[in-house]
Amino acid sequence: MKKNYSLGNHLTEKVPIKHFLLIMRTTFILLFTCIFCSMAEMSYTQNARVTINKRNVTLKEVLNEIEKQTDYLFIYSDEVDTNEKVSVKSKQQAVSNVLHALLKNKDVNYALEGNHILLSKRAEGVEEGLADAQQQKRKITGTVVDNAGIPVIGANILEVGTTNGNITDIDGNFSLTVANDAVITITYIGYLNQTIQTAGKSNFNIILMEDTQALDEVVVIGYGTAKKKDLTGAISAVDGSIVSSQSVSTVSRALEGAVAGLQVSSVDGQPGMDMGIRVRGVGSANLNSSVALVVIDGVPAQSDNPLSTINPNDIESITVLKDAASTALYGSRGANGVVLVTTKRGKSGKTNISFSAKAGFNSVGPFDLGKIDNAKDFYEFAWKSIYNSYRYGVNGTGQPQNWTTNVNNPNYSHEQAAEFASQHLFNYINSESTFGTNRFGNYMAYRVPGAVYVNETNGSGIPAKTMTGAYLVGTD
Repeated sequence: MKKNYSLGNHLTEKVPIKHFLLIMRTTFILLFTCIFCSMAEMSYTQNARVTINKRNVTLKEVLNEIEKQTDYLFIYSDEVDTNEKVSVKSKQQAVSNVLHALLKNKDVNYALEGNHILLSKRAEGVEEGLADAQQQKRKITGTVVDNAGIPVIGANILEVGTTNGNITDIDGNFSLTVANDAVITITYIGYLNQTIQTAGKSNFNIILMEDTQALDEVVVIGYGTAKKKDLTGAISAVDGSIVSSQSVSTVSRALEGAVAGLQVSSVDGQPGMDMGIRVRGVGSANLNSSVALVVIDGVPAQSDNPLSTINPNDIESITVLKDAASTALYGSRGANGVVLVTTKRGKSGKTNISFSAKAGFNSVGPFDLGKIDNAKDFYEFAWKSIYNSYRYGVNGTGQPQNWTTNVNNPNYSHEQAAEFASQHLFNYINSESTFGTNRFGNYMAYRVPGAVYVNETNGSGIPAKTMTGAYLVGTD
């Protein structure tokens, strides 16, 4: 009987050997490419290098900089003090070397787990009992959900006192190898931290509760939070130290010139009224309706004079919203802009008492510039007055007429005018021919030796007489 091999020949004709080899080669190339990319990514993560040059900054700023330059993600609990001041300088150094130098003298341990870096506070005696603890390890598992039963993705699970930790997956599940009597902490942004004893139990169902206090600190009056580089709204901020350092009577005066585009001017002549603040100019015929809305600690002001009663030293910061976002938040009341005022509040920690005082004094300035305070100066100025009247006066009156004098064409020579002034120091009355006791005549306190007094009036006494021969004020 003949065997039929037509089926085998048929398959061989449909898939030639060269095509089969081509398929195998393509599969091998794709497999090799995937393995290479995976190894390259792992190699990059393990050999990532950073360049950082920062002095006297917080540890948190350095960690953020490392995250920006690499694919690493830092995980740490509240026990790690990230506000501690540090300094670091590195150029294309491995992340592990940078962290070793940065945390060498700190009470912080670090551990690299894939593209995660776990930070934990270094506990006393951990190194001593490390060998014993490793011999008593066990595996625990669990699920982390919120109060609505929704899995919490990326929650931090950390064994207290060690760098041993993990994060929850997309379903909220986690697994961790810990010591028999280990204590774990579960942390996540916006939720209250939980600390759980693991002794005698290997599976845990953990429910995280929302931290409403933390959420209140993050959300600011519905405006949300955003990085400065991503912010597109027109917002200006004034620090409280700038306001308190100025010698002004009200906060409105302190804002004048501190914010671009902000106008501070009087809108009402009523006594005690504060200055009006305009952000977008005058938007209404009623000047009082064009002022910006003032919001103090999240509460919109109800009066027309809100800033006049606030002490500038009690202000933490002032933020001015200039664009349409203010209208979206506060409706028609924010159409002219919004001024957000945040006052100072108590802080936890040590008691801190600060004192600030200003002092000043006023004094009367010297008013003795050109002051005539002795008899000699009186006599000399009187002589000069008679000299000018006699030499430059108009029509013998000793006075100007039509706002002009004879300065360009003197009546007498210098010698004649000087002698006349010396002779008639005590009896000149703006006349060249008629003499009498002038206002200065009573100040003749003594006789001049050698002088001859000629009586020019019907009166008696020295002040009404003309001096000849010798003079109280000489003719030179």
